Amino acid sequence: MNLASFRNPWATEHDEEENEPFITPRPRSVRQLWVWARESKLEDYLPRLAPCLQYRWVPGNFVSLVFALLILAMTILVLVGTITSLLNPDKYQLPWRSYCARSPSFPPPDFETLPEVGVFIGVMSVASEFGFRRREMIRNTWAAKGRSGRRAVVRFVLGVSSDESERALVETENEVYGDIIQLSIKENMNQGKTHAYFSWARDHALVPPASGVEWVRPEYVVKTDDDSFVVLDELEARLRVSWYEGSAKMKGTGPLIYWGYLVKEYSMAGELYALSWNLVEHVASSEKVRRMTVGPEDQQVAKWVKVHPQASDIQWSSERCWIYNHPRSGTVYSHGFLFPSEVERVKKSLGNNTSEFPTSYLVDSPLYSWSSVTGPAPRFKLLAPPAKLDKLPSAMRVEALVEGSWLSWVLSGTWDGTTPQKAFDRRETRAERYLGKRLGGTVVVHYLKRDEWFLETAAALFGGS
Repeated sequence: MNLASFRNPWATEHDEEENEPFITPRPRSVRQLWVWARESKLEDYLPRLAPCLQYRWVPGNFVSLVFALLILAMTILVLVGTITSLLNPDKYQLPWRSYCARSPSFPPPDFETLPEVGVFIGVMSVASEFGFRRREMIRNTWAAKGRSGRRAVVRFVLGVSSDESERALVETENEVYGDIIQLSIKENMNQGKTHAYFSWARDHALVPPASGVEWVRPEYVVKTDDDSFVVLDELEARLRVSWYEGSAKMKGTGPLIYWGYLVKEYSMAGELYALSWNLVEHVASSEKVRRMTVGPEDQQVAKWVKVHPQASDIQWSSERCWIYNHPRSGTVYSHGFLFPSEVERVKKSLGNNTSEFPTSYLVDSPLYSWSSVTGPAPRFKLLAPPAKLDKLPSAMRVEALVEGSWLSWVLSGTWDGTTPQKAFDRRETRAERYLGKRLGGTVVVHYLKRDEWFLETAAALFGGS
């Protein structure tokens, strides 16, 4: 019998500590604990593992075991971080200038002959103080600024909050504005909310008709977020062109269109994407889709589209020039507020020196990604606008965030010999920035995580309009 493993069932703990010669006294201090951990052998406490503990590379005491576990944990963390970094498409500043240089001028010559399309826009929001404040800002800015978007409808999409007071606030808010879609699911982002929204839209979404009185189903259902700033006229115009291009290809059945900012050729970015009506019906009714509702919502939508019976006929329409992040956000999608006049200058500066699919930092020229607002776009570190920006008056601060503006060049240190005030006085008019046209500029500015950023975007895109 192994005496080390024998215990008297009638003996007290004190008796065992005093009388059992094979048990080490309980450590009374940190020093004693360290000595015990260093000198105690694991095989005395884990006799069944004794054969395995004989190998030299296997920890023999508690100290070496702890260090081995720490090294293992660090190795796992490094491995996971490396894999995540390799799979992450958002590591390097994107070549937005090349995207814009290859972007065709908009609108096309026959644009005004095309009838408007109906666009139903669901803004994903939450029942919180921030969500309430952001909905108010949207109602008073981009949701109220459409000119041509007479057939565009904006609604806020919420799940059920777990907080009773928040639920009551949302109910009262909806009584006042009547623009909230209350889904019958728990509030979430990647656990089925997007699918529930498109299913709701299939049954309930209506927009004003092209003619007549009765509201009709829309040509498109759009999902966007409350940290996105949408220019309704620009969105409707681009969806209108895509609709009639798709209709010419899919005569009789209606177009199959998936529109947005294409990320790495496999999904549209989640800040805004649109599905034509036939795809909405597919998403809401497909049993395959219902089994794929959990996961990153933008990637899941791409999977839903790919299981459509006519997946090969679906028109993936990507807009990479006029959808971007706020210049202060410090992400790979950020640069200054963009207007057609600057894009024309970009086209002239790059000429034919662009890549058809400029998506890899390994082959892209640095000329494709630098910005007069955020800097020269280094590969591994993103720059924000200069700190002295915050010391400027509001109007000058917004102007300094406009890509290619005189003031952005002066503050970046590229141009000397003039003052910020003189540079501000030389700013372009709205008509000059839009090249005398009504349309052709920014569609969405994303990542407006602060109210200040939201208001800066409104001032830049709508100020003076």
